[in-house]
Formats: sequence, structure tokens, C-alpha cells
Amino acid sequence: GAHQRFFANLLFAAKIPTAVELCKQAIADGHCVVMGLQSTGEAASNAATNESDELCSTASHVLTSLIENHLHFLSPKVYDSLLEQAQALVLPSNPLDQLIHELGGPGKVAEMTGRSSRNVHRNGEWILEKRKKNSDELTLNIEERIAFQNGHKPYAIISEAASSGISL
Repeated sequence: GAHQRFFANLLFAAKIPTAVELCKQAIADGHCVVMGLQSTGEAASNAATNESDELCSTASHVLTSLIENHLHFLSPKVYDSLLEQAQALVLPSNPLDQLIHELGGPGKVAEMTGRSSRNVHRNGEWILEKRKKNSDELTLNIEERIAFQNGHKPYAIISEAASSGISL
């Protein structure tokens, strides 16, 4: 469970630089770019954000939650030391948010997911914002699909949760 989510998150983050390079090259070559995801990491991101006002690494939250929820049987000294070491690690933020940022931000990337909010890089800092006010998830994903199909957004990211009923 949790250890698989942790490593899946790290692997996703490690792929971002290559994915960005390939996506930009595909656009330069006149192709469309559609990326599929199995998970957006929103649950861990939301849980981490609710615990702190600061932007938190999804991987960091998964790791600390693993320790807190499954290693409580350790001696207090070992437990505290392990938790402290995990919290000191510098781990990547939410890879999906990083990918969107590297591709030009929400104005360039049609995001068709079940996420209600995302971290956006503005004026040199990351802020949490709603994907779109006054729209339900289905309407928002349809608007994003249309923006991609009409060429207003050159990149499309679709999650497994949002893929039902969407035809690109």
C-alpha cells in the first residue's frame, strides 16, 4: 500500500524532465500531446495541505503517514528519530502540478482529472487554488477537452478517474 504509493510518486517525479522534453519536441514537430495518468495524488496532497498551510510534498506526506500509521510499535526513540529523518528529506512536490508548470501552466495544459484543486506556480511561489470556480467536475473536464481540441491548449492530461466518457 503506502510504500507502493511512495515509490510510484517518486518514479512519476523522476520522469517529469524527460516527459517535458518529449512533449515540447512533439509540439515542435506538429503533433498533439495527450498524457494519461492513473493517479493525480490529490488525496495525499489535500491531506498534507490540511495539516499545514505550506505546500507539501505528496511523497513526503505518504512517507510520514506510513511511519505514523504503521510503525507505532517501534520504541519511542526509534519512532521519533525515523519520523524526524523522514520529515527532513527534500522530496518532490506533487508531480502532476510540476508537470503542468513545466509545460506552461494551466493556460497551456488541458487537465481532465477528478481534482478539485491544484498547486499553481505564480509570482515565484506555489499557491493552492480551485481548478475553476462555479463549475462541476464534469463541466470543467468538458471545457478542458474543448480547449484542447480547438487548439487553445496544446497539451492534454487525462486521469483514469476522468477518462470515462471523454473522447479526444
